[in-house]
Amino acid sequence: MSTKPAAGQIDKIFPWVPAQLDGAKKNVSISKQRSGEVAAIINVIGKIPGELIVLNSDDYAAFLTSIAAIEDILRQWQSGNDDYILQYLAGFGDLNPVALLRRSLSKCPDEYPSKEVAELTFIGDQALRAVLRLDISAIERALSNNEWKATIVLAGSVVEALLLWKLGSSEPTSMLAAEKELATNGVLDKKKHPGLNLDEWSLHAYVAVTEKLGMLKPDTIALAKLTKDFRNLIHPGRAQRLGESFDRGKALTAVAAMVSVVKDLTP
Repeated sequence: MSTKPAAGQIDKIFPWVPAQLDGAKKNVSISKQRSGEVAAIINVIGKIPGELIVLNSDDYAAFLTSIAAIEDILRQWQSGNDDYILQYLAGFGDLNPVALLRRSLSKCPDEYPSKEVAELTFIGDQALRAVLRLDISAIERALSNNEWKATIVLAGSVVEALLLWKLGSSEPTSMLAAEKELATNGVLDKKKHPGLNLDEWSLHAYVAVTEKLGMLKPDTIALAKLTKDFRNLIHPGRAQRLGESFDRGKALTAVAAMVSVVKDLTP
């Protein structure tokens, strides 16, 4: 089961969902009389491969909260609490959990990796493209095996390689000017001012300069910055000092960053 058929099944069972997502319907409730259809939706969602649920941290939280709310109401109905209804969730606007699930699915890929991500046809360097495709395959396996740290590290390395490739293919004068300005403004460390020696740049510098030059969309930049922060947790003692851990949400954010960078760089 992929994401598009699952989304289509939700629309078929509850035709009001697209209208609620468009803001035309508010505070829609579902009663026990529709328990069979609600249970069917949870069954369909459960058949979607985990590697297709690629969402940022906020969207993934909404996805999990929706499933928890639906499963809870199903238990209430099964226990004979017929008066319970499935309605909007506090903190998630006026959306019914079913509509919230549908919105989450619309943000997920229908295949992983997608054709454009898997093939990277915009990269002319065949050797680099082959290495990155192998890394993406490794990310797919790590994500499927719940290996969150490996997923984050590999996805971060792919993001770094893609940004290095993009900057290396760019006009050097404007790139150097952007790098110097960011160093002057304190965004980059003046003591680590590598100039045009891109191999000595950090992921932080790659993201900052591509942002300055408008090479990536704002949402992609935000994901890339989060991925950079997550990847920094691999340094000895850092995760312990900060009380952070590697988890599915961070792994999915890193994958979402990788996919978004590919989309932004694809002509």
